[in-house]
Amino acid sequence: MRSATYLQPGERRGCVGCHEPMATAAPARQLMAMKRQPSLIEPGPDGTRPMSYPRLVQPVLDRYCVSCHDGTQGPGKGRTDLSGTIDPPFTRSYRNLKPYLNWYAWGHGHHITLPGTLGADTSRLTAILSDKNHVGVKLDDQSLRKLYLWMDANVPFYGTYWPEEQAAQLKGAAVDPPALQ
Repeated sequence: MRSATYLQPGERRGCVGCHEPMATAAPARQLMAMKRQPSLIEPGPDGTRPMSYPRLVQPVLDRYCVSCHDGTQGPGKGRTDLSGTIDPPFTRSYRNLKPYLNWYAWGHGHHITLPGTLGADTSRLTAILSDKNHVGVKLDDQSLRKLYLWMDANVPFYGTYWPEEQAAQLKGAAVDPPALQ
């Protein structure tokens, strides 16, 4: 899903309504999820409430990637600068990752997107994480989940529209999620 959803205590969320073709009906069978109790919604990792690239993605890059991809030249160094150096209004890593991502760009004729056609499933970054050039780099499951979550949320940098909060997020600070309206 290429968006974030916030729920208040007691609210429920379902996926029915968005991911089925409009001209068809659901199959007449009991789905696996209907054979068990509903899953409890657990808060996402730091940097998801609201979304914040500097808090969600940059720590993963700092831990696993920046030692080779720090913007310097030389043996064993990657060409892509994945440092968190601020390059307003984003960071160098965010700007430099864009060519390796498959994301929904508004105004490019994508009126409807089918599940699995954008995000982590089809981004070059996902393949690069396990290619022959990165054999010695093994991200833990939580770090991979953070990258996939970010790609599947349509690679946001900021989780707010307020300039003051964006400035705080750019520096790595946490901001409050949207207030109940």
